[in-house]
Amino acid sequence: MLKEIFEIPEVLERISDLKFSPKTKKLLNSAKRIFLVGSGSSYHAGFLGRHFFESVAGVEAEAWVASEWNLNPPEFRKGDLAILISQSGGTAEIVSALKTARELKVPILALVNRKNSTLAKKADQFIDILAGAEKAVPATKSFVAEVAVLVKLALFCALFRGRVSAGVFKRLESQLTGLGQEVEPVLDRSLKIKSITARYKSFGNFIVAGSGTTLPLAYELALKLKETAGVHAEGMPLGEVRHGPMALAQKRFAFVLLVDSADAARARELATDLKKTGSKVLVWGDKKFPASDSYLLPKGPQIFSPFTLSAAFLLFSYWLGVGRGINVDKPQNLTKSVIVR
Repeated sequence: MLKEIFEIPEVLERISDLKFSPKTKKLLNSAKRIFLVGSGSSYHAGFLGRHFFESVAGVEAEAWVASEWNLNPPEFRKGDLAILISQSGGTAEIVSALKTARELKVPILALVNRKNSTLAKKADQFIDILAGAEKAVPATKSFVAEVAVLVKLALFCALFRGRVSAGVFKRLESQLTGLGQEVEPVLDRSLKIKSITARYKSFGNFIVAGSGTTLPLAYELALKLKETAGVHAEGMPLGEVRHGPMALAQKRFAFVLLVDSADAARARELATDLKKTGSKVLVWGDKKFPASDSYLLPKGPQIFSPFTLSAAFLLFSYWLGVGRGINVDKPQNLTKSVIVR
C-alpha cells in the first residue's frame, strides 16, 4: 500500500497527458445532466466529481451509490449521461449499474483501471484512469486517479460551455501537469505524518468532518480508517458535528477536520469548541488551527487541493494501521473486487 501511495505523482503525470477521444468529447458536450455512479472509494470520487461538474462546468450532476442506483434508478430524460466509475470494472454492483443504464437507454462513459474488464468492454466509451496495477485492497492511487480524470473532464466541459476562457483552461491544464510535484512534498513528510498517528493509535472511534470539496474526502478518509486501521470512523458534513456527534466528545474520542478554505472560519470555531471537551482534534488544512494536532498542506488553487489532502490522509491511514498491527494490504473480510450481490 505504501508503495502505491508513493506512485501517486507518477500517476498524476500520466493523467496530465491523457487525451479524450472524439466520441468521449461528443458524449460530454451533449450531456445536460450527468450521473456519477460507483461503490466505495469510486463513489466518493464521483461525489467529488459532482462538485467539479457543477461548480466548474455548470453541468447538473448527481452522485449515486451503485447499489442504490440499481434498486431505484432515477427518472431519466434526453441529454442524460451515466459516468460509471470502478477500479476493477467487475464489481457486481457496477456491472448491474451498466445493465440498468443499458436497459434504460442512457449513454455510458466508464472510468476504469482495467481495460479488459466487463465495464470497459461494454460501456459506450471507456477511459483508462492510468493508475496501473494496484495490489493492495484499499484504493489509494486509483482513487486519486479517478478524481484527476474527473477534474480533467470537468475542465473540458467548462471550456466547451464557455465557463472558462481558452487562456484560463490552458493555465489550469498546466497546473494539472504539475500536480505530481505538488504532492511530492507531502509524501516526503511521510515520517512526520507517522509521528502524528502515534498519538491516535489507541483511539477506536473517529468522526471525520469536511465541507465543500473536503466533504467527499471526509467520507473517503473514514472508509480508509475502517479498512486500514480497523477502527470505527464516520464521515459527515462539518456543520452536522454539532447536531448529535458533539454528545460523543470526550477524552477517548477523536475528531478529524478536513478544512475547505472557504469554510475555514466555521472549522476554526468548531475545533476550538471540541478542544474544550477534552477530545483529540486533528486538523488538515493550509492554515494553522487551535487543535491537538494539525498538518499544514501546501497552498494552491482550490480545485487541486484534494490531491495534496488525499496523499496526506492516505499516509495517515496507512501508518495508523501499521501502528495498530493491521495487515493494511489485505484487511480482514475484504477483497479488491466485490462480486457478491
